[in-house]
Amino acid sequence: MLAGLASIAAVLLAVVFAFAAFAKLRDPAGTRAGLAELGLPATGVLLGLLVATELSLTLSLLLAPGTAAIGAVAVLVVFSLVLAELRSRGNRAPCRCFGEIAPTTAGRPEQVRNGLLVGLGLLATQVDRLVWPGALAVIVAVVGLGAAAVWWRRSGVGNVDGTGQTLR
Repeated sequence: MLAGLASIAAVLLAVVFAFAAFAKLRDPAGTRAGLAELGLPATGVLLGLLVATELSLTLSLLLAPGTAAIGAVAVLVVFSLVLAELRSRGNRAPCRCFGEIAPTTAGRPEQVRNGLLVGLGLLATQVDRLVWPGALAVIVAVVGLGAAAVWWRRSGVGNVDGTGQTLR
């Protein structure tokens, strides 16, 4: 069952990184503006590095999940630390981790979200190659995702209207 759960975790994490990369590619000018608002270099080079990192992690998580998950965890920790540092300095610019599709202020809910993604990454380290999960692993994953969705909704992170504006 562990290999099945780890495989599900790796695929979910790959989907998250792919979504983040394609959201940035969808609106590169908005992503660069978001980087500038956060006080980070708003260069095409940084945008390219972010997208290349996310896409390489996507592919790696599908091909060699155990090893790639270590890199994914490291990247998520770095992203979280950078955002926490910016927030500690009073920067309240929206986080565009997922582009304009889901802009949010990187506060506690987003840090918890990153913590959950780190948890998926740690679980994914337990498998060297993807395996087809058994029924029990699928049930456990669905229950876990359901619990995460309830938290997401109650925390307000998922409350985004059709324009991409958070409804808080």
